[in-house]
Amino acid sequence: YYCMEAIKGYRARDKDGQLFASVKDTLIMYSITGRVYRELGMSDTALPIYLKYLEIGEKNNIEITNLMVHTGLVAACYIETKQYAKATEYYLKALEFPEVNQSIITLKHEYMRRMAMIYLGMGKYSEAIELLIKSYDFLSANGFLMQSQSAASTLGEVFDRMNDKNNSVYYFNKSDELLEELLKRNSIYRHDTLKYTISYG
Repeated sequence: YYCMEAIKGYRARDKDGQLFASVKDTLIMYSITGRVYRELGMSDTALPIYLKYLEIGEKNNIEITNLMVHTGLVAACYIETKQYAKATEYYLKALEFPEVNQSIITLKHEYMRRMAMIYLGMGKYSEAIELLIKSYDFLSANGFLMQSQSAASTLGEVFDRMNDKNNSVYYFNKSDELLEELLKRNSIYRHDTLKYTISYG
């Protein structure tokens, strides 16, 4: 309620016809509103809010990383409402963003991991494995412990289902190593500076 009231106020105009708040401020409120609905399990209500964010953001040349993050949030809403083809469509859109900073590069590899989970549900094992290996290789090498551990664990499970014991054992061992490192550091990052990467910070 208060988020929507804030948006109304932000979009009102003063006596000179100027908006009370910037487009960026208004979009922040849209994003918060969408997050609240998702946390309430109402992704079907969050979805049009995030789509509106993208529409306004693209028209107003909002910073590219924010657009990519919200493209991923649209995909997440589609997953949560069981619209897997649409989710894949938006993850593929996200993968087309130019790699102008480390956050976008990192997000791409996390979105590959999430897309792989959709492909596994569809029985597309070869496509899923390709994405999971790319995701694991990048995220583990760059110190994103939680996400790379998840990718390694999933690879272990997939190879086990395929009766490929060598690869299954390899990735389960990598998963264990990453989990041990995560617990030892008491952090999901290998390097403290990673916490400022927008995708997980």
